[in-house]
Amino acid sequence: MEPSTDSIACPRGIFPARRKFPSAASGEIFPGGRSGIQPRVVVFYRNRHNIQEKAMNHAGRWAAALCCAAATLYGAEWRQSFDGEPYTCAMPADKAWALSDQLESTFADGVRGRALDLSSAAGKRRPVRIEPPFSCNRDFSVSLWVKSAPGAIQGTPIAANGTLRESGWQILARENGSWAVKLRSGETSFEYAPPLRKINDGAWHQLAFTIDTGRGLARFYYDGRCVAIYNIDGLGPLDSGKWTVFGGSDDSFDSGDAGMIEAFNGCIDELYLSDTVRSDADLAAEFAALQPGRVRPVPVLEGDRVRCMVWNIWHGGRHTGRHVGPQRIVEIMKSIDPDVIGVIETYGSGAILADGMDYQLYLISSNLSILSRYPIAEAIKIFKPFNSGAAAIDFGSGRSMVLNVSWLNYLPDFAAQIAEGKATPESLRAGEAATREPEIRQILEELKPFRDNAARVPLVVAGDFNVASHLDWTEENRDLHRGFAVDWPVSRRMEEAGFTDTFRALNPDVRRNEALSWCVWATVPGGRYQTYTLQARIDYIYLLGARAVESRYLGTHKALFPSDHGTFYTDFLLPDASRP
Repeated sequence: MEPSTDSIACPRGIFPARRKFPSAASGEIFPGGRSGIQPRVVVFYRNRHNIQEKAMNHAGRWAAALCCAAATLYGAEWRQSFDGEPYTCAMPADKAWALSDQLESTFADGVRGRALDLSSAAGKRRPVRIEPPFSCNRDFSVSLWVKSAPGAIQGTPIAANGTLRESGWQILARENGSWAVKLRSGETSFEYAPPLRKINDGAWHQLAFTIDTGRGLARFYYDGRCVAIYNIDGLGPLDSGKWTVFGGSDDSFDSGDAGMIEAFNGCIDELYLSDTVRSDADLAAEFAALQPGRVRPVPVLEGDRVRCMVWNIWHGGRHTGRHVGPQRIVEIMKSIDPDVIGVIETYGSGAILADGMDYQLYLISSNLSILSRYPIAEAIKIFKPFNSGAAAIDFGSGRSMVLNVSWLNYLPDFAAQIAEGKATPESLRAGEAATREPEIRQILEELKPFRDNAARVPLVVAGDFNVASHLDWTEENRDLHRGFAVDWPVSRRMEEAGFTDTFRALNPDVRRNEALSWCVWATVPGGRYQTYTLQARIDYIYLLGARAVESRYLGTHKALFPSDHGTFYTDFLLPDASRP
């Protein structure tokens, strides 16, 4: 493509209007104007579809100028700090539609220098609008700093590229004072909404998210820490055709209120937008540089003992209450105090549980998630995300583990078949060949690189397998299982792959420790539930490459247990080979 010298109209305060742009060879330098962008060389490229702008400052970093070209910005990095030369939103009287158009913006002390004040104390609360629309159909990153008075009323966008009616993204200030991010492309959407991470507490907070289209991951950041990772496979482009706005959204932006209806109630500073994926280290370094006294140390495992927990929480844990249920889930998790947790049937509660535990979240799918006290070093995609996924957990000092959480098909319903008198041991084993056995074979196949490395990095496979174990349904325990002894294929495949069923290995007496993890709510002897099905241990923690030292089962709560599945946790010792 050849550089273009077309004349393009630019907004006031960025470049002089109707300025003729130079060729690539001219090297002409334009002033930063009121945008807060450093002086840079600007080159426009033309192709069949758009005019593509690239701007490079003296440090050699690419940046996007705010130009009213009928084009989408590519190869762009844009920053706004409100420092340096004056920033203004005022219009001359002959251009103004309303009184608000003639008012200057209000500023306050920023996280560094000064910030744009959009709080209730400001007169003109006009957000910052980037023109033309920024491309969100591939990798990009958004970050900014916000500050709001303690208890300040919230409930508006903080930054957005549209209204999410069809596609786009929004960072939101929620009415309870916390923040959230929403992503939508057509009918596919994701939401990260931690209820306890407040932004209306009078302190500066760094908020950010990144979209990595190549890996199919979104990462969310709060005060220098990656607090959540989402698998966003299936999410299409986030282009909305709308302007990108910091401090609000573009709703009613062109009316007399100048975007104030949806303006954030607080101050914003250090705005950033780029078409690259910012790293954890980059955002952590920015937070440390601007708020050194608030940096939290990265957790490091003391000793060699790791506690792993697995739990099917039953439809997001809400069966004992929309809010009370997840609260009870968190109470039980805290009482066990695990280092890593595999969660099944997450269904919208992932951010709530992670926030309550102050753990990092990896949302694998609507069904599966992983919570970790320690940094998630890698999100690993295994099999189908609704059925399986994994993460590498970094314990520090060169030590790590891989946790896979899996959910196998609930059909065939072996318990109902037995209760209805329609099963034989042979038919039960044969039934597994249609669903669960091929699923576990494929999961084990995709985990092979991690299995081969388990002597150095232990591998845990935990989950709700929806089927009993051959270690429980033995000849000597027939009477516990309505006369059935079954060599169940799924647990047999795990054993053949070298895994240890940690609970049964450390609690070998089946009669004393049945641990009937499903259904916890069906414990009434002779009750109606037991007339059409039966209870069984169907949840497991399998371990490879390390030695388990303790494994326990819990299925009670002081009020009412919040799930139909009991939970297991296992302690194991990291091998010496995991040390550097």
